[in-house]
Amino acid sequence: MGDQIEQLGVQSQDLAGESILITGASSGLGAHFAKCLGMRGANVALAARSGARLAKLEGELSALGIRACCVEMNVTNAKSVTDGFRAVQKEIGPLTGTVANAGVNIEGSVLQLSEAEIAMLLSVNVQGALLTARESARQMIENLSSRPHNGKIVLVSSITANQVSKGIALYSASKAAVQQLGRCLAADWSRKEINVNVVCPGYIETPLNRDWFKTSRGQMHVNSWPRRQLMAAEDLDGIMCYLMSPASDKTTGGVFTVDDGQSLA
Repeated sequence: MGDQIEQLGVQSQDLAGESILITGASSGLGAHFAKCLGMRGANVALAARSGARLAKLEGELSALGIRACCVEMNVTNAKSVTDGFRAVQKEIGPLTGTVANAGVNIEGSVLQLSEAEIAMLLSVNVQGALLTARESARQMIENLSSRPHNGKIVLVSSITANQVSKGIALYSASKAAVQQLGRCLAADWSRKEINVNVVCPGYIETPLNRDWFKTSRGQMHVNSWPRRQLMAAEDLDGIMCYLMSPASDKTTGGVFTVDDGQSLA
């Protein structure tokens, strides 16, 4: 593993010995976080609903020398979350960190959204973050005496939590709830040696949005930002690795915006 990591110019010891679970890990940012943290020495647990996609990613990570395991988990279901955390602990030991990354969006005006669509988005984005953080904290408290440093929980929000953007009212509201949830949980668990922080990414280029941002309206949006460019998933590596590392033991209740200045527009 060390040789492969050094070839990529990554320091292998940053997260050595850490065991970290990532929800929404079957694709997108979740899959990237798993690789990023794993390449820095962490054992990673991949959690999502799609077992087949998780198994594929687990194989890719293993080929890089990363110790990884996968567990099917529905973050909206408390039993599924509890069972998933228990399975992960048996596989890679007590967790030292968790990234609550699972999230969804539904395109279209709230005037057209059905009650089922509204409930689904809030269930995944808000309830899912809460259930994930809660079960992570329970396990960390249970293993308090064996942890060498504070447990780390990161909730993934969005810069839209603090902006007024047309067409994503419900998504923005859900991410604002995640942001406040993280700060409150940080206060609640501050004396249990658990750190809770929130990361608010800016707009990141993905296969789902790439074509839209090439349209005239999408390009107008990009051109409204100071640097006129989308971010890449790699731009979040620094903050995520810091918040999962012992270096952040005195960092809790923080809301970290990483958006290349997009929210300055």
